[in-house]
Amino acid sequence: MFSEFDQNLFLAINQGLANSSIDSAIIGITYLGSKIAWFLITMAIWLAGKRRTAIILLSGLAIGAFVSEFLKFFFPRPRPFVDLNARVLVNSSLWEESVEEPLASFPSAHVLASFVGVRVLGNKFNKKWGVGFYLLGFFVAFSRIYVGVHYPTDVIAGAIFGLFIGQLVLKIEPLIEKACKKLKLEKLCEDKI
Repeated sequence: MFSEFDQNLFLAINQGLANSSIDSAIIGITYLGSKIAWFLITMAIWLAGKRRTAIILLSGLAIGAFVSEFLKFFFPRPRPFVDLNARVLVNSSLWEESVEEPLASFPSAHVLASFVGVRVLGNKFNKKWGVGFYLLGFFVAFSRIYVGVHYPTDVIAGAIFGLFIGQLVLKIEPLIEKACKKLKLEKLCEDKI
């Protein structure tokens, strides 16, 4: 029953909301959740002088990448375009080891990374920026279904794990600061602004 609901909601978004006039914008949004995009965001934060924030964010993204790969290994759920007549708007060969064995769908790594970022940056910047970060996370999550590469439960799980990991790295921030001091990297770990 849950699987049927998941498939029906996927199809309602992927096909029911299909609109060629917004496809390009949604493809752009989906790439904002990629590892490359989050690396560039982290570097921009570092270069802007918010080094501690960049280190906390990078720590969360690294933990998130590990957790995502761990879960994909133990829950090798096929992507929706394998099981359903999905409209795929991004190059699915990026996830395919072979046509017979595409990489696992659960959880969405893009959404997990985005919600790590949402939680960390939402905490480190003012509330107006925080609302914007959460909207970005929501749109990345929606886009992963819209472009045909994730079921709704994949993105929900990614969001939950991402928020949890983001909160975790915020809680262990004092330990990260201690590690910087112990390694004599205080200058690299302190904010410049």
